[in-house]
Amino acid sequence: MRSLGGLFCLGVLIAASGAAGAAGEFFALHGVCACGSAIELVSMSRVSPQSLRWVDGLPFAEIPGSLAVVAGTEVPASKLRCPVEIVADGLPSSTLHVLVQVLFGGPIGQGVEVGRLVVRYTSGLDTTIPLVMGVNVAESEWDRPGRSNERAHEWVEPALVSTLYGGDQSWKRGQFYLGAKLEPEAISAIALEFTYAPSAEAPDRPVLPELWITISGLTLERDLPSSSKGDTYPIPRSR
Repeated sequence: MRSLGGLFCLGVLIAASGAAGAAGEFFALHGVCACGSAIELVSMSRVSPQSLRWVDGLPFAEIPGSLAVVAGTEVPASKLRCPVEIVADGLPSSTLHVLVQVLFGGPIGQGVEVGRLVVRYTSGLDTTIPLVMGVNVAESEWDRPGRSNERAHEWVEPALVSTLYGGDQSWKRGQFYLGAKLEPEAISAIALEFTYAPSAEAPDRPVLPELWITISGLTLERDLPSSSKGDTYPIPRSR
């Protein structure tokens, strides 16, 4: 795999607001990633309702662009993306909710880790969520012409599915939900890291022309104090 370099896509979560009908407080990631420049991040209250996507009652702000890590033997420099690191600037949170896509990963075997989400706290501790093929993520375009017969890992039910079109063909693209209860500490950053280690001698970890891991939605949830009335916000589970 080619090196992704040392640049980062950076952004600061600047505000928060409660979502309609929710008992929690939400911090939304919303913006386009550009290497060497800040991601535009806005308060959930400033996000148009038409651009929100909902998973089991949980809101995700649409990201008009791609927060992706990508590598491969045939990835041109023009396609390489910065490693993704979102600066949270001491933001407190209870639960992390993320939508993830994996593209061109069909030949990867069952149980192989391809990446990880790392929540870093100001104390120096961290929470890690591994992205494991056939366990909590899978190839997102499982029925795309030319790729439909190459999946070497088990099916994982996507949280959201969209239909894409190319010429006279169509195929599905799935987004997988990952969530984690976080430590009761202030967050310094959230990173998406590429950990896939290909080997010509390991059939379950083949050398690939390209492999993409993309964050397509991210919401931080903070429970309201116990003195507040009302139920806690429903948390969708991995399928």
